[in-house]
Amino acid sequence: NPCGQHRCRKFYAQLYQDPTSYCGWLYQAQAQTYCWAMDEWQCVDQNCGYGGNNQPAADCSTELPDGAAANTYSCGHGSNLPAREPGQFFWTDGPGCKDKMVVGVPTNPAPPRFGGRILISFENLPWLHE
Repeated sequence: NPCGQHRCRKFYAQLYQDPTSYCGWLYQAQAQTYCWAMDEWQCVDQNCGYGGNNQPAADCSTELPDGAAANTYSCGHGSNLPAREPGQFFWTDGPGCKDKMVVGVPTNPAPPRFGGRILISFENLPWLHE
């Protein structure tokens, strides 16, 4: 749910500020990796997109739209995301999180695809069970 993910993002945002924490150490060492499962985005501040102007309430009491994507609504990745009320939007002043970059490189690159197929097959390996 968006609020649970928001709380995680906020927790880890605090760890990034602490160079003695694992996340802080990785970031300070400019490691192009994840510190935790949803580390592809980074909070722009300690509030991580909640509690400010045109943002959900800091205590997660704001009702979000039905079907709101948990990851996007956890921190306001993007801008002008629909609120529950028609014609209303969250994060109109900017996102609460952004793509995490380490030395200018995203930790979750999504290079353009130019077609092709992915083939997966499962082979029986009887020797594996001997």
